[in-house]
Amino acid sequence: MAERKVVSLGEEYVVASMPTAPAGTERLSGRLMWIGPAFIMAGLEVGTGELIMGSRAGAIVGPVLAWTIILSALFKTVNDELSCRYVAATGESPLRMWERVHPAFHTFWWIQNAIRHWMFWPAGAYLSIAGIFVAKEAFGVTGVAPWVIGGLFALLSLLVLTVAKRAYGILEKITMVSAMLMFFGMLLVCIALATPARIAEFAIGCVSFGYIPAGQSMLAVSLLGWAFGGGPEESQKYGLYAREKGYGVASTVGKITGIRVAAETVVIKGVQPATDPESLKNWKLWLRTMQTDVYGVYLPLAAFGALGFIFSGSYILRPAGLVPAGWMVAVVQGQYFAKFVGSWGWWLFLVLTILNIWDTACACHDSYARMMASSLRINVLTRFPKSSLAQKSERWWWIVCLIAYWILIFPAMLGIGQPLLLLLFDSYISVVVMALAFFTAIYINQRALPKEYRPGTIRVIIMTAGIIFYAIFAYITIAGLLGIKVL
Repeated sequence: MAERKVVSLGEEYVVASMPTAPAGTERLSGRLMWIGPAFIMAGLEVGTGELIMGSRAGAIVGPVLAWTIILSALFKTVNDELSCRYVAATGESPLRMWERVHPAFHTFWWIQNAIRHWMFWPAGAYLSIAGIFVAKEAFGVTGVAPWVIGGLFALLSLLVLTVAKRAYGILEKITMVSAMLMFFGMLLVCIALATPARIAEFAIGCVSFGYIPAGQSMLAVSLLGWAFGGGPEESQKYGLYAREKGYGVASTVGKITGIRVAAETVVIKGVQPATDPESLKNWKLWLRTMQTDVYGVYLPLAAFGALGFIFSGSYILRPAGLVPAGWMVAVVQGQYFAKFVGSWGWWLFLVLTILNIWDTACACHDSYARMMASSLRINVLTRFPKSSLAQKSERWWWIVCLIAYWILIFPAMLGIGQPLLLLLFDSYISVVVMALAFFTAIYINQRALPKEYRPGTIRVIIMTAGIIFYAIFAYITIAGLLGIKVL
């Protein structure tokens, strides 16, 4: 079709035909050949959020808070889809959604993201790994400070990401293996634990929406903030990986490459997708392919990861009076495998946990650097277009952010030295910001995309309910941190 231009939210855009969908994607088998971001996201999610927060919830109160995972799965997965939908329709970074609402939104987003994740989450993850090494009940390494071990694992992440030709490809492979190993390991544990009475009790916990045991409101908040999909930035990660995979219009734009190959040009401003019959036909195939990744792979993997750890914590740790905390987080959870296969199972769980938390941290190292690189590049290009930094590629920003990420985790590890405390801080901030993230996704999808590409009514209703839900828990979080008794 002939090129034409349109104005969307005050900006002029080129209208472009939707690229032809890959052959075979009209069938499920063909769409399965195009999955990939789901494994990285599952690797991100079946990590410390589920491993620690889900297990703690089960160990402290049993399965009564399982409903938080059900609602999180509903709200957060739809939010993920809207981020990927925007990327597939325009080819832009999902961080552009915040810029399109208002530049102040975008500035707020990258500043709070820098504070939350460059200081809290990565330090907590790498310290969790270090805890397995230094705990006398585990490997019992002496004479080495935990922050040194954590820093070495962070350095390993940095090397893997920068040396690979494309970080996305190596992450997809690593996380696919680790996520599936932990998934099937915990599946076997849950099957061995299952009895009719336990299944019934757990099912009640899954549908006890809104019920919070007395004095446990902040425990519920920690689950809502981290379990299943983590915080509001998860949809941005998913969107960035959808761009790297190449769904829809994103199949025609540049990607971020490693230091071994030449940098590609990654677009700042994308396109408006055409609405001619051929473009809409291709869009339906791309959309089904992307949705297969989001709902067919990520949703079941991440949902079971979250629910499986609550289930196991409820019926292994709680009866034994064990609660994961401090350096003993993974050591205590080794009981998951040890209960059924003996001491070697306990060691196997520790090894899998190291692999699982490391690849989670590695993927976060990459994804947060991608988010910051995209945000900073957008900010510099739109506000200081004549500066020398405006000429830098997104790959350049990404590498700078990767290195900065590695450096900035050290003051956090030295300053607090407590994995759980770091994760709790991040959980609380996540819940407070979540409603704003949901609003941004729904607003831009409805305003910036042609009506044929927008999410349907059901998704709009779910996202609206999510905004209200997380706004309520944001109030509970702030009140709890201020010492005001709410529940």
